[in-house]
Amino acid sequence: MTRPPASNGSLSQGRRDHAATLLNSGKVLISGGVCESSGRIVIGEAEVYDPDTGTFSRTAGDMIVPRATHAAELLATGDVLIARGQDNARCTDVIKVYDFKADSFRKIGTTLFTSSCADDLESLAVLPDGRWLITQDKSSEIYDPVTESLVLGVETSARYRQTAATLQDGEILISGGHKGSTGMHDTALIYDPVSNTITITVDLPTTRMTSTATLLTSGNVLIAGGHYQVDGNLNLISDLATAEIFVP
Repeated sequence: MTRPPASNGSLSQGRRDHAATLLNSGKVLISGGVCESSGRIVIGEAEVYDPDTGTFSRTAGDMIVPRATHAAELLATGDVLIARGQDNARCTDVIKVYDFKADSFRKIGTTLFTSSCADDLESLAVLPDGRWLITQDKSSEIYDPVTESLVLGVETSARYRQTAATLQDGEILISGGHKGSTGMHDTALIYDPVSNTITITVDLPTTRMTSTATLLTSGNVLIAGGHYQVDGNLNLISDLATAEIFVP
């Protein structure tokens, strides 16, 4: 007999293009997104799911700036770093932190380099020393959660909707993305946080953007799904059902 799926409460409102981050407490922070029923409005509210009670509750404070297609990652402090994304079709440069103790958000700065901001869910990667690399356009930024400060990182070729994944040796794989009006990337980059340089450029079997990149226990990286452009037209893209393995 097939067991029916469990039902655990409901969100305070419908949302898509949001982020969900597992907290150290076992609860889940659901932040931002887009509400279609409200006229595709970008949401400035967040809520926390409690698996013990199966319920959702609004955070004590709102998100300062509404945000969708953003990146949200758990820090070593237990707080959550929220960066990039967009506010009602406009890039947002505010970087903020969800403070799990206060159950609210605080602004910690603004991006040093403004660029395209669509589909940024996979744009952050943790460095070996606990800092975070924020990849964007032709540059990158490094966020230090201890000092809550930002510094510019390495400059690269323009990439939008790329993915970033931390390898076992602490280097960062930055794969795919598109170049803007000149097509999509068929390469991946390896970023060395020690020298703050791009050490290797790797050819990709498939050009893709908005994919996922997941570190496997073997040390390899699974790159799956995403989009590709059709006939050189960035306005005409198609979903990808393929996946590939990156071997360091």
